[in-house]
Amino acid sequence: MFDLETPALILKFGRFPLHHGTLGIIRSLGSVGIPVYAALEDLWVPAGWSRYLAGKFVWNPDENADPELLAGLTEIGERIGRPAVIIPTSDHAAIFINEYASALAKWFLFPAQQPGLTRALADKRELQRICQRTGVAQPITFFPTSADEARRLAGELGFPIMVKITEPWRRPRPPGLAGTSIVRNSEELTALFRVAEAAPELQLMIQEHIPSSDVMLAGYCDQHSRCLVAVTGEKLRSYPAGAGMTSTSRATDNREIRCLLEDFLSQLGFRGIFDLELRLDCRDGRYKLLDFNPRTGADFRLYENAAGIDVVRAMHLDLTARTVPQTAEFRPRSFIVENHELLLMLKRQVKRPTFREWLRSFRGEREFAWFSRRDAIPFIMMWLRLAYAIFRARLWPAGSHSHTAEPEYRAGRGSVPAHLGLRRSRRANDRRMWSRSR
Repeated sequence: MFDLETPALILKFGRFPLHHGTLGIIRSLGSVGIPVYAALEDLWVPAGWSRYLAGKFVWNPDENADPELLAGLTEIGERIGRPAVIIPTSDHAAIFINEYASALAKWFLFPAQQPGLTRALADKRELQRICQRTGVAQPITFFPTSADEARRLAGELGFPIMVKITEPWRRPRPPGLAGTSIVRNSEELTALFRVAEAAPELQLMIQEHIPSSDVMLAGYCDQHSRCLVAVTGEKLRSYPAGAGMTSTSRATDNREIRCLLEDFLSQLGFRGIFDLELRLDCRDGRYKLLDFNPRTGADFRLYENAAGIDVVRAMHLDLTARTVPQTAEFRPRSFIVENHELLLMLKRQVKRPTFREWLRSFRGEREFAWFSRRDAIPFIMMWLRLAYAIFRARLWPAGSHSHTAEPEYRAGRGSVPAHLGLRRSRRANDRRMWSRSR
């Protein structure tokens, strides 16, 4: 089914060493025989220890230096030596690929997105304009220019409210300023705007808080903006609670959401992987779009269809001119991020479910973000890295990290020595012939 001669490169900018989505991509593609490479912040990123990783490029560039980023990606492309499917896992990486598509096309394969569309969808202000133009509902949103204006507008909405950074990919970001926060009173709101003053290029927005669980949709659109894979899900718990990253989620079969958003994506002419979050507003019965992530979400492994195809597999198949298996059958699945779930349970301010309620929240197949019996080392490294991060934060709360302009290549545990390359090629051909004979 897969083109085993076309490798994949995972790309993200910034320091997120515990990004479990990177490990998910490595396992998803590497387990079927595709050579997978990843650009990682340092040697001790847990995902870099996966048995399915062919090689890693240790690279921590200045995110605001586009020439440096382009030169580094060119060097990575030359080192891989053949066109590779590039998979962004951060907004900035997706925007960069879209804006430097012509220069990167020599080395990488990626969907031919419309110029500027990726940035517009990741930008909260531009997303609001797009939703108004296409008729997609959103929560009431304001873009205040000062703390005083924010307090006045918050009074109209009523607390609690959501406060978000309009361009969450921008760096540097002041300590204590999260991409999304729940604010419960005017004092907290004022404090957030004061923190934001340390970085004038970061603009904050306020949005009404809809008290219901997040509904999610992830998928992949081909060059004609047709959804080859589209699976809905429900966020059950998040860390921090209510406004953080997903800790537990489960797949759903929400056809209303699929039809609504597939039409939206078609209107946009969107191509590639997407990850969307909505909430059902019980006041008017409408689903309202919260966020549009034009790249692979960290929890993409939840969204696998009954044929075993997730969004990154669909993208690799499509870009290598393979057929993406289609199925209307729904397969119940649950996805658990162990470190986020543990930290959430340790929070005293959060109402924790009983053990029985916790077990009942999982349906169908269960997949863990880190733990795998076939690939155990990243799970161990994750806990060691988390312990180190907590220890370091207590001793050096304002610690900084140096940049490395040039990527340094290191072979991964899944690399194949040169003298075994022919043997591997023969094994891959044998698998293809066996599949055809079936």
